Amino acid sequence: MAKAKKEKNIKQETTAQRLSGIIKSCRKIMRKDKGMNGDADRLPMLTWIMFLKFLDDNEQLQQTQAELEERKYKSAIENPYRWRDWGRDKNLTGDDLLSFINNEKVILADKKERTGLFYYLRSLQSETGTERKDVIATVFKGVINRMINGYLLRDVINKIDEIHFTNNEEVNTLSHLYESLLKEMRDASGDAGEFYTPRPVVKFMVEMVDPIIGEKVLDPASGTGGFLVETFEHLKKEVKTIQQRNALKRKSLYGGEAKSLPYLLSQMNLLLHGLEYPNIDSQNSLRFPLKDISDKDRVDIILTNPPFGGEEEKGILNNFPGDKRTSETAFLFLQLLMRKLKRKSVNSEGGRAAIVVPKGMLFSEGVSARIMEQLLTDFEVHTIVKLAEGVFEPYTSITSYLIFFNHTGNSTKKTWYYELIPSENRKKYSKTKPIYYEEFDEIKKWWNKRRKNDNCWVVSINEIIEKDVKGNSVVNLDFKNPNKDYAVNYDDPLNTTSELITKQQLITNELKEIQSELDIFYKDLSEQFKLVPLSEVLEQYRVETWIDDNKNYKQLTISKYEGIKQRGHKLGYDIGRKRQFIVDLDKYPYTFLYTRQTLQQDEAIGLAPYEVNGCITTENMPMFSVTNAEPLYIHYFFKSNFFLKQLHKTSAKGTSQQTIHEDTFLKYLIPLPEPSIQREVVRLLKRLIKLREVYEEINKSLSDLFPAVLQKTFSNNTADFAIPIAASSEKNEYLELAMIVALTETKLGNTYGEVGIQKTVFNVEAFNPVLSRKYNFINYHFGTYSAELKEKIKTNPFLNKKTIRGNEVFTISSSHKQEVLNAISNKANRDFILAVNSVLDIYTTPFIKRHTDKIELLNTVTKLIIDLQTADVNSIYKGMQRWQIKQQDFKTKADKFNISDTAKTIELLKSNGLIERLLVQKH
Repeated sequence: MAKAKKEKNIKQETTAQRLSGIIKSCRKIMRKDKGMNGDADRLPMLTWIMFLKFLDDNEQLQQTQAELEERKYKSAIENPYRWRDWGRDKNLTGDDLLSFINNEKVILADKKERTGLFYYLRSLQSETGTERKDVIATVFKGVINRMINGYLLRDVINKIDEIHFTNNEEVNTLSHLYESLLKEMRDASGDAGEFYTPRPVVKFMVEMVDPIIGEKVLDPASGTGGFLVETFEHLKKEVKTIQQRNALKRKSLYGGEAKSLPYLLSQMNLLLHGLEYPNIDSQNSLRFPLKDISDKDRVDIILTNPPFGGEEEKGILNNFPGDKRTSETAFLFLQLLMRKLKRKSVNSEGGRAAIVVPKGMLFSEGVSARIMEQLLTDFEVHTIVKLAEGVFEPYTSITSYLIFFNHTGNSTKKTWYYELIPSENRKKYSKTKPIYYEEFDEIKKWWNKRRKNDNCWVVSINEIIEKDVKGNSVVNLDFKNPNKDYAVNYDDPLNTTSELITKQQLITNELKEIQSELDIFYKDLSEQFKLVPLSEVLEQYRVETWIDDNKNYKQLTISKYEGIKQRGHKLGYDIGRKRQFIVDLDKYPYTFLYTRQTLQQDEAIGLAPYEVNGCITTENMPMFSVTNAEPLYIHYFFKSNFFLKQLHKTSAKGTSQQTIHEDTFLKYLIPLPEPSIQREVVRLLKRLIKLREVYEEINKSLSDLFPAVLQKTFSNNTADFAIPIAASSEKNEYLELAMIVALTETKLGNTYGEVGIQKTVFNVEAFNPVLSRKYNFINYHFGTYSAELKEKIKTNPFLNKKTIRGNEVFTISSSHKQEVLNAISNKANRDFILAVNSVLDIYTTPFIKRHTDKIELLNTVTKLIIDLQTADVNSIYKGMQRWQIKQQDFKTKADKFNISDTAKTIELLKSNGLIERLLVQKH
């Protein structure tokens, strides 16, 4: 008897697997389309297609419900523009499908002329201006179809049609898939990173602010809607009644996003998470004058990561108080937050807010200091969380902070700081090693039962807000963890060398593979590439515009090292040439730009990124769209010697600059193989670019290996050291002060110090006497401005008081001059001299470099000397850090100590306890 065949168990596909498969299939299809350029193009395409399918499924549900309730229902989208009409019409494909979607007018199967899909959707408008029609119109004003193959587009549409947005399980699963797509888009494009805050950071901020049902929550810079989505998920758990559900869906969450791409992404994100009518304002949240925002406009909670580093048009700045207008967008949003947050009253609690800010906002002077002082005075800034470097990579590596504040009716008295340390002994986060939500567990436990520990500390308001010599406020919220050793700790050199060997082996293997592929590639080439002029693959276009004096315009720049990017905005009134040309990437998605002076920069030419869409240029920056070639193939061609030789050979030579006109440019020859070979060239070059990135990592490790070996070598040397003073003990304090005077006078140009330092301690070339005479500091000494210092000097035998030009100044006594110079030159005092001199470099160099007011310089040095004499060590370090930041603000380097050296000096002084030991010895 034959054995019965055992039936195989067919594993049932899960909803997540099925939906993931659909999305992967769509992306695979899109990769075949020449109009698509990576995930930065594919996700927006997927989004608008899913958006229309979602709307139609949702409207069919509502129509069914209306029929059951025997009431009328009118769809926001009419026939033949509903998904069910065209999305499921398999016969509508190819060029007919592209025409239906893209064109303003189209002839359909019924032979009637109608408006094209996108033009129809953009024209939708309701009577109130606040209905779903208006959302759809706003979404599609910024949407373009980037696919150029109508048959591939039909395949994608058919796949999306397999998603059932009427199924709650599918929608819930797809919402998580969509989140992962947003993250991938962030990784694929720096542009998109602007709109994406890592979900663990968002979730932590929402949980700590803890919204409740009935409260209004706002994100005025909502991007892809991350804060609103997480708040919605947080509040859903509290819903117990239909009224609460309706309030949550319609009257709880509000956002603002002026850019079209993130506006589309946020709409889809919120719809997938169950928010049927997202209240997202599609215009600039800063467009209203602050004074016009009344109590009815205030909200209970604000959660946001506002854009920083940008600039706003002049009309926007006029919405803010005259003494608080700034070009830094983040500070404008902070003022908006303060105005929009609900005030505490007798009948209600005040609002709560959490905001992501870059490190640069924590130290403020001038306008920014007034804004930060208002925040600290009008609100209670109770917590600042420092995130480790790399949390927002690859978009930015800038260290970020989370500021939490409430309106309690009281000003800030003290602020808690908590430093989030990366897990797994990492120094920083990265794209491949991101932050995880679990890493916030310890701070969540600490939040409601606060105790000092190694990762947290408290700072009083008196330390945060200080006054400068002119009486202006200086706000410094940038406090380092006092419990942490900030000395750079390098990886063990043995581990580093082992990792380098492994990486080098991987690179060797990769190079062998590339070598093999190149060998095959070149052998397969049966004939040389034909040479064609650029005019056969590029077509010049011009979209002319005339500048309106009252309008704001985006401008771009092209450089050899940074490529093509937006450089800011400018009011039409300030633009000299009124005839300009617009970069139109919506109509010409693959646009090349170059400057007519390209010869001067060689590589100042390339493919325009979407961020410069709408930017204006002059006729000196011609634009070309790609017609018959792979865009990246052409892009890489412009980096080749083949192109550069033609460039240098044929450029016109003028008296002031060498230029390349369009007619010359389009005659340059480009080797043009078949499209498949072009794509293969691009693929190989991309592999080489990735390989170069690995080599850069290796070079970084090699650079760290040297200090790592030093660190390992001297790590066991813990012997303490003292700072001997050559003079007798009873004169130590006096002599130290005199030595500081001599060192300081060296910086200011006094010959006593100059002779002593130059001839006995340092090389003569270390100082520049010309600087002393040029800035004429010689007769202006710090003693004039400090009564406290005068009291100390009265009993100092090494110093004399003099009157010069009506001012009281102090100099080294001529009778003790040699003794002071000997003390300075004594090798036993070398550590002391180096320490004080390093401090003085930090204090004085920015002022000397910038011609800053002498009195401010002299007062600063005076304060340093008083600090040294009164053992106020914290003031010394704070002062050093403050002037280190000033150096960065001035964007200049010291003669001897650049910015990085300054930071090292601070850490060296602190880690060695040099100043503390000096002061202990003194007292």
